[in-house]
Amino acid sequence: ISMIKLGEINKQPEAVGWYVFTKIILLLSAPTLPVLIIVDGHWWFATWLTIMIPVGIPMLIWGLLRCSAVRFMVDTNKIEINWGIIMKKTRTILIKAVQNVKIEKGILPNLFGVWIVNIWTASQSQNTNDRKNPNKPDGLLILTKEDSEWLSDFIASSK
Repeated sequence: ISMIKLGEINKQPEAVGWYVFTKIILLLSAPTLPVLIIVDGHWWFATWLTIMIPVGIPMLIWGLLRCSAVRFMVDTNKIEINWGIIMKKTRTILIKAVQNVKIEKGILPNLFGVWIVNIWTASQSQNTNDRKNPNKPDGLLILTKEDSEWLSDFIASSK
């Protein structure tokens, strides 16, 4: 059963915060793994703390705030996504303009019961095949499995 309510402001599930938290920890731990292999284990922990304190903690706070700041509204003819901490941004996607809905089901998101929903349209920004400006989805939401399936089915049936 979907938790998304039509015509009302919805937010991403709490599991998204834990997913982002774990992803950041793993990304910051990866550069220190060679140290673990080369030297004794206590040096690895010291290196990990050296990276985590000045870099990791601000990234963690920013990531968690960013995830909690995402709000979206699904209506019969549009999806409106609001995000941002310092600068608030809004993207409105007309359902009839949606070309593709891609759902990413990776190992890490699955651990937290969430899927990443990418919404693509035929917008002008999709015409760039440039390395500096790679194609990005017009809308990106991280939702529960049920909500992801519901949103994908809703868009497909509304066209």
